[in-house]
Amino acid sequence: EPSTCNGSHPGTGGYAATAGQAPPIAAEANGENSESLDKPSKPRKSVLDSTRLLETGVQRMKVAGYRACSGRGLSDDDMTQIFETFRRGTMRVLNDDRIDDGLLDSLEGKADVLQYLNEFYNLKRLYRKRVDDLLALLLRREPWRVAAEDRPALWEAMERLGFRTSAEDSEGDAVAPLKTTRDRTGSMITEVCRGVEVPDIDLTSELLDAERRGAFGLLRVRVIAAYDLVNADWCSLSDPYVKVTVGSCTRATEVIDDCLDPCWDAEPWLFDVPAVSSIVRFEVWDKDLVKDDPLGNISMPVCCLPTRPKAPLRVALDQTAHGELEVEVLFAKCAKLGPAPQQGDRQTLDQTRLASE
Repeated sequence: EPSTCNGSHPGTGGYAATAGQAPPIAAEANGENSESLDKPSKPRKSVLDSTRLLETGVQRMKVAGYRACSGRGLSDDDMTQIFETFRRGTMRVLNDDRIDDGLLDSLEGKADVLQYLNEFYNLKRLYRKRVDDLLALLLRREPWRVAAEDRPALWEAMERLGFRTSAEDSEGDAVAPLKTTRDRTGSMITEVCRGVEVPDIDLTSELLDAERRGAFGLLRVRVIAAYDLVNADWCSLSDPYVKVTVGSCTRATEVIDDCLDPCWDAEPWLFDVPAVSSIVRFEVWDKDLVKDDPLGNISMPVCCLPTRPKAPLRVALDQTAHGELEVEVLFAKCAKLGPAPQQGDRQTLDQTRLASE
């Protein structure tokens, strides 16, 4: 899918590299538009399907000897399918309030599972961010952390990934929980926050160039991955890619064939932000020969996005049954255009929300 960028500056080129909506009654209680009561709720996976998915993932790891290596007669696809089955099962169990998350803690072979995840991390570079996030979820649970600490070589590997022991927990969370919030457009955003220092990003020279072009600011976007996408194909799996649009500039990631949990994790893009009311729109598509199928989208006011480097965001996709998108976003305002609008400026936020709709 070609990228188009009319009148834009030459940004970082190449292909680019993540919850559900609040119940309608909650939206009404918070003073939101009561029209949301007419919107159908998203279908939920059955409890049996979710628990079976988790158990299948663990069982497939056991059959593989809890080893992610080619010496076990497994192909790269086999090892990836094992990881994704376990990861999706884990996420469904943790995100479904109908399921006791103690089920995750009662699994046998926790240290062996962590060993598989560590080997998979070392083997599959493109999946490292995804493995890291899953380990963060598991190791903030005491039974999993204790299982890792009881195996010194395994915990040594966890420490190399930035996790700390229980003894060090007095200075802060060994693994901080994921922080989930609702942004001003109503999208559920999950911020992966483990206390890991986020590197600084210097856009000084790029901002000067954007200012000369008359832009209000600059938006840095990196598409990392998507999760649990809808399957839009009949005979195989969706072939997803992502379009990102700011103003008249659109860019697109590469297509990943036959995958409902694609991982792009490539280089960032830079977009000129034409006005304070500008919207950034993310669209996930299934690539087809005749006509591409939509897999969900997200629209967010640029002025409400982070202005300092932060951990990636996972955002629930709109206009689809299920799916999430993981992105890094950073907004920088040009210096000579006055102070950025405050997030409490209701008029500005209302205008951007209407534009997104």
